[in-house]
Amino acid sequence: MFIFIRSTLLALVVFFSISCGTRDVERTPPPPVWAPGISQNLTRSAAAPSCVLDNIGPVANPAAQKPVEVSGATAFGITGWAIDEANKAAAGGVDEVIDGTPYGAHYGSVRTDVATHFNQPEYRNSGFELMVAPGQLTKGPHSVSIRVISSDKKFYYQGPVVQFTVN
Repeated sequence: MFIFIRSTLLALVVFFSISCGTRDVERTPPPPVWAPGISQNLTRSAAAPSCVLDNIGPVANPAAQKPVEVSGATAFGITGWAIDEANKAAAGGVDEVIDGTPYGAHYGSVRTDVATHFNQPEYRNSGFELMVAPGQLTKGPHSVSIRVISSDKKFYYQGPVVQFTVN
């Protein structure tokens, strides 16, 4: 009888220790780390870029809006399109310069509107986006500009700076 009770107690201890150790704990993942840009190693062209900053979060045409305010509590994208018009080609990439530091944006999203507007099928995959996770930028004022990397990746075109505030 003693062995039976001892075995039962041991089984219960093992059961509870295993079941307690496998509870799912909800954790907030850390904000993603942006890839470093490549433009800091390239020469700046004096020519104007062929690009448009379409949105900062829900704010369309942010270069023309004053003030531009976005919530830091939800994810938002900084999106637009860019081409290497001088070489009649898609860009070699896009860096988004946030608060003076260049980060590599995802480049290559489908933009048939750009290809149609310029009558250049090569510009079809000219969209870019950099996603900002909740809490990734501190509350307060920030700046963003676009660097369009040339198709041969030897230089970049610098876009204007747009100011925005994270609330």
